Amino acid sequence: MLVLLACDDDPSGVGVGVGPDPLEGGEPITVDLLPNTVDTERAPAVAGGVGTQSPQRFFAGRVDDPVAGVTRAEGFFNVRQPASVSSSFVEGPVDGAFLRFAPVSVYGDTTGTLSLTVYDMPAPWSPDEARTDTTLASGDAVTSVDFLPTDEEVLIPLPESWIQENEATLRDTTDGGQSFLDTFAGFRIAHESGNAAVGFNRTDANLSVVTGSDTTALEGRASLTTVERDTAPNLPDDRILVQSGFGQTLTFAFDFENPPLDTLQGVPVNRAEFVLPVDSTLFFENTPEGFVRPQPSDYELSGISTDDAQEVTLASGISVVTDAVRITGENPLQVFEDSFLRTPPFQRFIVTPRGGTDGSSDELSLGVSVFHRVAPDADEDPSTSPRATVTVTPF
Repeated sequence: MLVLLACDDDPSGVGVGVGPDPLEGGEPITVDLLPNTVDTERAPAVAGGVGTQSPQRFFAGRVDDPVAGVTRAEGFFNVRQPASVSSSFVEGPVDGAFLRFAPVSVYGDTTGTLSLTVYDMPAPWSPDEARTDTTLASGDAVTSVDFLPTDEEVLIPLPESWIQENEATLRDTTDGGQSFLDTFAGFRIAHESGNAAVGFNRTDANLSVVTGSDTTALEGRASLTTVERDTAPNLPDDRILVQSGFGQTLTFAFDFENPPLDTLQGVPVNRAEFVLPVDSTLFFENTPEGFVRPQPSDYELSGISTDDAQEVTLASGISVVTDAVRITGENPLQVFEDSFLRTPPFQRFIVTPRGGTDGSSDELSLGVSVFHRVAPDADEDPSTSPRATVTVTPF
């Protein structure tokens, strides 16, 4: 669909095939271009981190969202010994051990109890560049914990049998703690019951080891989150869902070689803006009492080259303004200038949600948002459709 508006004219009744040819005369014309495809694809987010690297956050739980469907997250967590330890720690014995987590993010029901199960990991694993679709083997269940997602702290005592099996490894300070790093594999934290997923910061979490009157905190060293969607979103056909963490992105493309966009070939471009309307009412109308649903903190726009070999970032840190993601400036202008005057540089565009309203854009989040999706041949008001608004000056 192509909608043409003269910049200083009343837009009512102005359109393709109405009156004189609107592309003649040299006056600036505003053109609303609808993409020929609007869809989603999964691009799993980087979810593993070590030390102070981002992301710091890891999630565990399961959420049945009336709009977004069922999202399941599993967290993986490992620790390191502190730079110095007491003689009591070295000599033992270990009298107790517990995991200490501090919830910093909630997606789902904040009023009900969440139960998580802690599993041993059978072998060391690396979080480096690991994404949310990573698959890791898991060991035996160690213990479970019940808590409210709004609790400030979660303490998980580890059973005596686990302590006896792992005591020698916990207290092994050989080579400045390197032996421990090479041997201890950490934990997997998975949903048992409840309707929430909770995020914890790695640097705020630890494995506390009690020896006599001393308690030694083995600091969070590595973490990872894997995310799966167990059921599809419950959306109208003209809506489309994106989700941080899981990596559900919005994709769209324009057909510059066929009508109506081919009629703009050779026309100079003065300004261009991508406009992607967001549905702000669907969540409001489908949020149970006590249910929290984080949304992305911002978005990134990238273009996929025509040979499918490169992904080029065109804009980042984009926020929702007046119920739409709006991208303007030099890059959108260059895209349409190249497409009309030379060769289209990209075969499609990707909008990636970043972070969430529960953290920075560099942090892992399960934030969700809903965009409008209108069929390319639908006779709809362009203001409700994903589109490019382009100002051209016809010869």
